[in-house]
Formats: sequence, C-alpha cells, structure tokens
Amino acid sequence: MMLDVSIKTVYHLAFEKNNTLVLMEMKKIFCNSFIVIFFLILLSGSYDALPSPYRMKKDVALINEACKKSEDFDLCLSILKRDPSSGKTNIDGLGIIVLEYAIEKAKETINLVNKLGANTTDKVLKVCFEGCATEYGADHGFIYHCQTSINSIKKKDYEFGQANIDWALENKSSCEECFSEFQPPHKSPITRVNNFNYRILSIAHDILPVSNSQVLS
Repeated sequence: MMLDVSIKTVYHLAFEKNNTLVLMEMKKIFCNSFIVIFFLILLSGSYDALPSPYRMKKDVALINEACKKSEDFDLCLSILKRDPSSGKTNIDGLGIIVLEYAIEKAKETINLVNKLGANTTDKVLKVCFEGCATEYGADHGFIYHCQTSINSIKKKDYEFGQANIDWALENKSSCEECFSEFQPPHKSPITRVNNFNYRILSIAHDILPVSNSQVLS
C-alpha cells in the first residue's frame, strides 16, 4: 500500500509540476519495485511466474545437459526441441519424449515394411518384411518394449526401463539380420530405417539413469 501511494504521489507531482528530478525519482521507484518483485518470485520458488526468457535459459540448459550424455548430440537436440513439453519436464520426461518418438518411428516402419511386402514377389523379402512388422509390433516387439520402458520410468524403475530399451534394440537387430540369413543372402532394403531407429533408442539409453542407485548417488 505504501509503495502504491508513493508511486501515485510521485506520478502526480511529476506531471503537475513538470519536475525533471521528480520524473527521475519515479523511474527509480519503478525499477526498484521490479527488482523486489523478481527476487520475491525467486525466493518463493514460483518458477512458472518468471518471464519466459528466464525459463527458456533453464529449459535449454537441461536439454543440452541431457544430450551431452549421448554420442548423437545433434539428433538428441532435434528430437527434444520438436516437442513443446521438453521445456517443462525433468530428465525422466526427456527420456520418455525420446521413447515416444521411437514408437512413432516404429509405427512408420511397420507401415513401410507392409507396403514393401505387398509390392514384392521375392519370397525371402516377403518373409523378412512380415518378420520386421512383428519385430516392431506392439505384441512383445519394439513398440511393446518402448512402452514398457516408459511405464517403468514413470515408476522410477530405471533398471527395467533400460532392460526394455535393450530388448527393443534386439527387435531392431532381428529385423535387419533376417535379410542376410537366407541363401543367397539378400541386401536389406531398410538398413537406413533400422539404423535410425537404433540411434533414437541409443539416445534414450544414454540420457536416462541406468539404475535407481545412480539416481540416489
């Protein structure tokens, strides 16, 4: 109340008397008021009340810190920055965002192999494309393990979460290896896709805690 009265008084005097010194005093009061309010916000821990530039610096710092743990820094940044929620979460949330992206790409992979299988007369390719659709599927395949990993992370069970990431990687490998297991060996038409999915899961593996003890240490 006293601050409000002071500002009104100075404001009135400034424009009634056209006093330059009073105008300068008014600016000081406004500046001091902003500083006091800013530090009160910091002390209260009300992070969301801070102006957006302050939030952005902290959000970007967390994303950069997480991606530095990965050997695929640029792809990590690209995945996280495409999701608006990445600036409002913690390291677990960032890992979940990467895994959700992996599921999204796995669904695209299933659609791709189904189309390729429908458009080939090569029996080996047909068998492998069908096998890849299964390996990437939701029935104990790539998608299943990614979703199970997400559920485990939400429960803070990092060891089981990481185990499911490893199993999802095995699903990807089984898909890729199918093409070379027949005689004569066939060149995989989806190596680039499989490798990209591997990169996504590797990022999730790198930025998430390996175990609960790592979080507590």
